Amino acid sequence: MSAIQYSISDDNGNERLGGNIGPAPLTLLGPFQVSASTAGLTTGVALGAPLPAGTVIYDVGVITTTGWNGTTPFMDVGTFSGTTGLFQNEGNGAVELADPYGDVNDNAGIQANGDSDSWLAAGKIYSAYNDPHQLYPWTLYVDADSQLYAVVSQDGTKGGTAVGATTGVSLVYVLCATPLTTTVL
Repeated sequence: MSAIQYSISDDNGNERLGGNIGPAPLTLLGPFQVSASTAGLTTGVALGAPLPAGTVIYDVGVITTTGWNGTTPFMDVGTFSGTTGLFQNEGNGAVELADPYGDVNDNAGIQANGDSDSWLAAGKIYSAYNDPHQLYPWTLYVDADSQLYAVVSQDGTKGGTAVGATTGVSLVYVLCATPLTTTVL
C-alpha cells in the first residue's frame, strides 16, 4: 500500500498543510556483506547510511553464507556507544558465525540458519522462553540519526579479541520503517 499525498488550503487558495498520509512501508536494508577480509572487524564496520531519527527497527538478521574459521567467531550489530550491540543487549547473545545457513530438506533453493539465534526478534522470543512475561511485541525506536555497525570478535564485543579468521562471509539485514513526514506550511 502506498502513501497518499495531500494538501489543505485556506479560503484564499494558500496551501497551509501538506504531506503524505498512509503507512510507512517496511524496508529491508541490505544485504551488507561482512567477510573475514573486511577491515575493522573488531572496531566496527559501517552498515550503509545512518538510519534517520524516527525509524522503527523491527528486526536485524545475520545470515552466514560461508562459515567463519578462526577462534570463536561472533558478530553483534548496533551503534556500539559502549562495547555491546543489539544482539547482546536485546537478544540471546552475539551471533555465532562458524556454522553457515544450510539447505532445507526437500526445499531446493531455501536455506535455514544453523545453531544460533541469528535474527534479533527470534532471539528476543527465545530469551523470554523461561519468563513469558518478557514476551511482547518487539521494536526499537531510533531517536537520533544513528549509524549501525557490525562487529566481529571472539565474543562479539567492540574492541574484543580478533578471531583470526581467513574465511567467512555473513550478510546483515535490517527490517525497518521510516515514517512519512507531514509538512506544516
